[in-house]
Amino acid sequence: MLADLAESLGDLGLRTTEASVILVIEANPGIIQSEVGKMLGIQRANMAPLAAHLTEQGWILRSRPDGRSQGLRLSEAGSDLAGKVRARIATHEARFASDLSPIERETLVKRLHRLWAGDAEG
Repeated sequence: MLADLAESLGDLGLRTTEASVILVIEANPGIIQSEVGKMLGIQRANMAPLAAHLTEQGWILRSRPDGRSQGLRLSEAGSDLAGKVRARIATHEARFASDLSPIERETLVKRLHRLWAGDAEG
């Protein structure tokens, strides 16, 4: 399933992690680079080259809001790409959900929300 998503994003020139970073920045313009890493569980040593790559591609722009931290926002090209990423994810989720009944989908969504909130027992 994740391989299917990776393949779908691959022709956009993105890996799943890069797409996730772009969507986090889109939802949080000006977010500090280290916060993106924390949100996605990306180690600091990996976040810097990842952000550099996305900058080189012209998808994100950096600023220094406090003279030290890296604030990130999407460029116009990055915003366009984020829309394509969201569309690919929606198609991927629809394919996955097509095998589930409405009750199964509702149950899955509830359980995923509980897992996200840290309530693995729910």
